[in-house]
Amino acid sequence: MPMIALVSTSRPENANLRWRRRCFHRAVIAGACVASATACSSVTTALFGPPRARVRSISIQADNGANLNTACAIDFVFVYDASAQPALPATAPEWFIKRDLLRVALGRQIDVLSVSIAPGMTSGLLDLPSRHSDALRVLGFANYLAASGQQGANLSAYQHLKVRLMSTAITFSDE
Repeated sequence: MPMIALVSTSRPENANLRWRRRCFHRAVIAGACVASATACSSVTTALFGPPRARVRSISIQADNGANLNTACAIDFVFVYDASAQPALPATAPEWFIKRDLLRVALGRQIDVLSVSIAPGMTSGLLDLPSRHSDALRVLGFANYLAASGQQGANLSAYQHLKVRLMSTAITFSDE
């Protein structure tokens, strides 16, 4: 019996059809990528929950003459529930007036780490709340005398947060 070999011949119309199919598949994949990019944040949130704060350590350095040469109270607020966010004030003076009431009202939705530091001192690493890695946001409020240091700060993006207290200002950096 004679042997028959099947040989694929590439005729121009087959090549054209394959090229159109490839273009169609690429267009479908590109469309899926664009659609997934726009829905990515909602899909990520649905699968893994909302994004978490990155803070894993905090240290404080108070320069000589910090806070106009006065000890400074600083509160770090770890927020675990997004519904608590609207209740939190934007400024430190407002935070320190409402702090006790907010701690009771918000309960386990927040943890507050309170620190007091004198000018010329360094804190070393602070002991963070046990569930700090679950925080959605970390906010900072310093009881500063100068108005420039009284604004609350969203510290969520810092991983190894270093707070520096100066005479009339506060800076934040990632170590």
